[in-house]
Amino acid sequence: MAIHKADINKVLVINLAYIGDMIIGFPVLRALRNEFSQATIDMLVTPGVAVVAGANPFIQEVIQYDKTGVHKNIFALWTLIKNLRSRQYDMVICTNLAVRGAILAWLLGSKYRVGYDLHGGRFFLTHAASNRYRHLHEARRRLEQLEVIGIHTDDIRLAYTLDADFAGAVERFLAQWGLKEKTYTVICPAGRHARKSWSNENMALLIDWLYACYGQRTILIGGSKDEASIREIAERCASHPVQAAGVFNLRQLPHLITKARCMISVDTGPMHMAAALDIPVVALFGPTKAALWRPLSENSIVVQAPGKNMINLKLEDVQNACQECLRW
Repeated sequence: MAIHKADINKVLVINLAYIGDMIIGFPVLRALRNEFSQATIDMLVTPGVAVVAGANPFIQEVIQYDKTGVHKNIFALWTLIKNLRSRQYDMVICTNLAVRGAILAWLLGSKYRVGYDLHGGRFFLTHAASNRYRHLHEARRRLEQLEVIGIHTDDIRLAYTLDADFAGAVERFLAQWGLKEKTYTVICPAGRHARKSWSNENMALLIDWLYACYGQRTILIGGSKDEASIREIAERCASHPVQAAGVFNLRQLPHLITKARCMISVDTGPMHMAAALDIPVVALFGPTKAALWRPLSENSIVVQAPGKNMINLKLEDVQNACQECLRW
């Protein structure tokens, strides 16, 4: 079925994954905005990433689908679907590989439904892309998906809009700790899964090395669940890093990152956030293939653990990457 550009007045993009997946998908939104410049482009996301989705300048409205919470209830889910149907989207694009998004697109009754030919998804779609591009970086793979509707682009630039109302909280935090812009490094030591994390001992050695060799203070960030791990890292350090587990919300965190000299992170959403903000990043990868998920930034250096096991990641290799990053 050919796409008639004049038919496209309302587009819904479905992305039901995590923070990193959301940011990696931002080039798709740019491509859609360039192709359908007058269309309304909305996004359906999970609650945990709604703030991040809202930071993209190419969409009008972020709609939340709480698939593990309120919308587990069939009546609440049907209410959401009826609301979405009433908006009469001309096109729905499912950026995730899971079939859930394709089913939602079908339930909305949109004329054009775009997704992947996986897990039975083709049945629910009008335009199904193969997954033959699985060897590409995730951002490029998602752009290749758009080829089935005639959109061809290699533009993988990210765009991230800061919410100025939340800058003050970060400025007060930095003043409290006597930190000035570009005098500190942000480190995100813990990923969603433990196997993505480096040893606390090596992380502490790296932090003290940054202070001894470059005078860089460190702010350790993470969620509330990372508090114990971050405390242990800090207690191993002689340089007294600032512990900030659970301190910053997703509107404040970008302001903290933009004022940092660089960011060091395991494979996490904040790593991709730093790339979107064009802050130098040293990205530490273990089990995840860096070629598929590395930060989308020329100011990034990736260190992939040998054997894809973080136990094998050497302090010296990370230090070398940091030396290069701090020269930028």
